[in-house]
Amino acid sequence: MQRNLKHLKPHPILLSLLIAMPVFAVSPGSDNEGNETGKLPDRVVIKTPLQSFNRFYYFALKDGRIYYKPNAETTGKRGTWKLFLATGLPGNKSVGDFPVPSSVKSIYADADEIVALSDAGRFYWLRLGKGISWEEKIWNHLWGWPEKEPLFLTGPASSPVGWAIGRRNRDVLYHEDIDGNPHHFGTMGITTLYVLNSRGREIRFTDSGLPADFSHTICLPNRGKFVAENISVSASTIFVIDAAGDMYTRLIDFDTSGSDPMFFKYSYKREKRHDNGEDWGSNFTKWSLPAEGWRKQPGIDLKGRARLSSMITILQNGHGNAARELRMAGINEDGNTGYYYKNIFDDTWSFSLAELTIPDSSFLKEGKKIDYSKLKNSDIHYRGKIRRASVYLGNVSAELLNFNLTESPSILRIIENGRPFDITFYTVESWTYLKRIDPGRDGVPKIFLGTLEFPVETENNSHGYGPVLRELKKQNLKTFRFLVEATTDYVYIKPRSEIYTDIEMIFAAKNLPFRHPMVARTYSLAVNGFNKIASSDDLIIESLSGLSSKDIPLLKKKIKKNREAISGMKSIMKRMKRASKELSESSLKYKFFYTLVNATGLVFLDKPKIWTSTRHFGAILKSYKDSYKYLYFVKEQDYDQAVAKIESRIDAYSHKIHELNGKSKSEIFYSEKFFDYFEKLGIKDEYLSYLSLSGVISARCDVSPVKKGYSFFFIRLGKNGICNRLTFIVELPEISKEMLQSSTEGIVEKGKFEALLTLFNIDESPESLDIYKKIFLTNYPAGERSESLKALLKIEKGEWQLYDTSGFSKNQVWLKGKRQLPL
Repeated sequence: MQRNLKHLKPHPILLSLLIAMPVFAVSPGSDNEGNETGKLPDRVVIKTPLQSFNRFYYFALKDGRIYYKPNAETTGKRGTWKLFLATGLPGNKSVGDFPVPSSVKSIYADADEIVALSDAGRFYWLRLGKGISWEEKIWNHLWGWPEKEPLFLTGPASSPVGWAIGRRNRDVLYHEDIDGNPHHFGTMGITTLYVLNSRGREIRFTDSGLPADFSHTICLPNRGKFVAENISVSASTIFVIDAAGDMYTRLIDFDTSGSDPMFFKYSYKREKRHDNGEDWGSNFTKWSLPAEGWRKQPGIDLKGRARLSSMITILQNGHGNAARELRMAGINEDGNTGYYYKNIFDDTWSFSLAELTIPDSSFLKEGKKIDYSKLKNSDIHYRGKIRRASVYLGNVSAELLNFNLTESPSILRIIENGRPFDITFYTVESWTYLKRIDPGRDGVPKIFLGTLEFPVETENNSHGYGPVLRELKKQNLKTFRFLVEATTDYVYIKPRSEIYTDIEMIFAAKNLPFRHPMVARTYSLAVNGFNKIASSDDLIIESLSGLSSKDIPLLKKKIKKNREAISGMKSIMKRMKRASKELSESSLKYKFFYTLVNATGLVFLDKPKIWTSTRHFGAILKSYKDSYKYLYFVKEQDYDQAVAKIESRIDAYSHKIHELNGKSKSEIFYSEKFFDYFEKLGIKDEYLSYLSLSGVISARCDVSPVKKGYSFFFIRLGKNGICNRLTFIVELPEISKEMLQSSTEGIVEKGKFEALLTLFNIDESPESLDIYKKIFLTNYPAGERSESLKALLKIEKGEWQLYDTSGFSKNQVWLKGKRQLPL
């Protein structure tokens, strides 16, 4: 991602919650071309973790050190192998505390750059020519923007199948968008580091203008139904191969995907122009979207003794998208080693002799077929509701089909007045300066920019459209009119500005037990957060019964780990609080900047790209601010519950140690399962007495979620004995701590337990809204819309009661039910 406007640098934020990498089993080579045994090769023609090349040099690793010599094919010069920059290790004497690695494990080079991965899993980079913001031949140990930080192979990028870099700069000069319009590389170029994950199922990436993490993703061919054996990259063009020898290429990086509207003009209105890619001004023209997809490369016909391998290489050899050469190490029909090669858009392969050593493990099995039909991809089906001005619409529903956190498009299906209508929904990930791990999957939402495309045949025909479709049709092909917050559990689509529309769409994953999608949002952010940490197997002993004094060291070890978990969660909460605060501060700073450039007329300047950057940056920043404010709110509650859960566990383990040491004879009750606690309460499925508004509202207790393994039960409300209008989740966040001293057998005779009631579902009918108002607006300040109640569950011998402890009329009995007592 290119960064030219340094004055737009936002307030930095750190939000990180929470190596080795063999691609081929080989070692540095001999006097032949790329041979990976014995001495270093005469030249390098196939890139591996131990050998690489760029426009300037061949590079090779030997004994953990980098050697180099001139690239004879590109420079015409010949030379001998020497230690790179005298030591063969990344180092920079001008940086006093530069972390010089003890050895280098793998390397990759492209254009004017080389990147090295140390034995500690840390990346270092160096450019061979001087640039605007870097010196030539100087090793850098920090990565990213706006903050330069260390970059490690951690998290989802751990133990990858392979990694590579692709650099777009003056060497390739320009790239062409999907309509063939060329765009000059700009002034700085872009270096992207791609990592093929440990299963070969997904590509992780970062670049020189993104935070130093691998939170960004690229989907492999066939929307992820592909398992890659190897990866090679040049000038942002990825080359992958599977075990059957199927090969694909794709030009994609953060900028070409459409994710950087602060610095480039994008449009989904397709057009073919006649721009000149050699003209610097073509960097400022509109880039057609969507970005290009995967291109299947023709196979190689085998005859005689010919064999293919997974040792592939792509290299840049001119200007534009067509200037790439593909190579694959192999054996020809006569049994000679070398490599097959062709230009990227050619149909046929040729063979060049080269004395390569190809490990047996790299050869592909001839005739191997792979059935990907049973392989699951990451497409998710969501169901949801639509609201306008915060009011859900009763006669309209929606579905989101084949939504994927790493690939676009999906299908937005609007069902209005019983009639379904499908709209193509394009998404690109939004830039963020927050460090992340695995957004969308780890409890932190992923933020996208969304664009609608109605079918062409409806261009001038809106016959049969209802009010929602007519409103959405106004946004047809209007680039990035929607902001999208998404996880694997929910998707929340809202307009970038209410100036465009007031329609919001909220979806829950089809497999979730929630009918109210906004509850799925809250549930997703909570269940994937601190409670997930608190439930880690590393912290738990499955059963305390049967332990002996020999297990005391284990108990102490688990207590220590649980205390460390609390400390870690506390640190995360501090960072989240700081992140939420800094996002608000950054938003205010941007508003000041936006006011200034508008007042002075600078907003109309596009060289530098002030007009381009101000079109979207404010909306993106606001989206992150709103999402993380809500995330922090949810996580704060989740944090309290998770800490209580761990503290109860520590108390139980400590008590067990006292018991094993003979210092305590009293029994305690402790379990990791909510069901075990719930069973002691004696609460059952039944109709309840609703006492706050007696005679008006019917209520029923539904314990089916507990039986399915969830840590909550339902209270369903309605009228006239039909309890299907509103549903509440009832959680008992402190129950493990509150019940610790109870008997290990039988049910609890009496007790008081903190409870939290959260709105689960509402059918939005007038009757339901009336019930909602009676529950909430009676006891809450005017205008305050709440969807949760603090309560107290009181257990007595034959009955249980829920007291409302949230509103003005505190401690009133809200619900009363009978207990399931043992015979």
